[in-house]
Parts: sequence; C-alpha cells; structure tokens
Amino acid sequence: MDVSMHMKLLLCHGLERHMQTHSPNSQKFRCPQCPQTFARKTALEIHVRNHEKNRPYVCLECSCGYSHRTLLTKHIQMKHPQYSAQVVLQRIDTNELPSLADAC
Repeated sequence: MDVSMHMKLLLCHGLERHMQTHSPNSQKFRCPQCPQTFARKTALEIHVRNHEKNRPYVCLECSCGYSHRTLLTKHIQMKHPQYSAQVVLQRIDTNELPSLADAC
C-alpha cells in the first residue's frame, strides 16, 4: 500500500470515529456528576478531571494547571510562544521541573 492510500485510510477512520461521537447510541459513558455523556471512556475521564479540579499538567513557567496535556500545549503556544511546547512536554514526561528559561 502506498503512503497516500495509507493516509486516506487513516483520515477515513478518524472521520468515522469522530462521527460516532455524534450518534445518540454511542453516548454510553455518563458523567456521575452531571448529565454529560461520552462515546469514549477516555473522554469521560478527561471531563471528570474538570469536576475534580484535577489538573496534573502544569505549566513550568507560570504554574497554570490543566486537565489534559493538549490544553497545556495550547496554553504554551498562546501564552509562552518563545518556548517550544515539545521541550516543555518532554520535561513533564520525565518529571524534570526546572524553569523554562533553562530549556532555551
């Protein structure tokens, strides 16, 4: 299979998976604290973190916390564009917590 065909299959699978989230029958994971429902267990877990104020992804520069890694990445891109989000996330993954100034 050539690369372009492989990419098309991945995109189709991604679209199919996304469309399933809009199907009323797919909303089988219900939040125990509100009426929200989700098609995927991982989406529910992320949502529940917001209720619990569990914010394990913390910006090393300003200490803002986020419930999901992608939210921290967006924060870094918007508020600290001078730093590479990749470097920051690598430091978080390895539990290194020095100042971002050390990463540049």
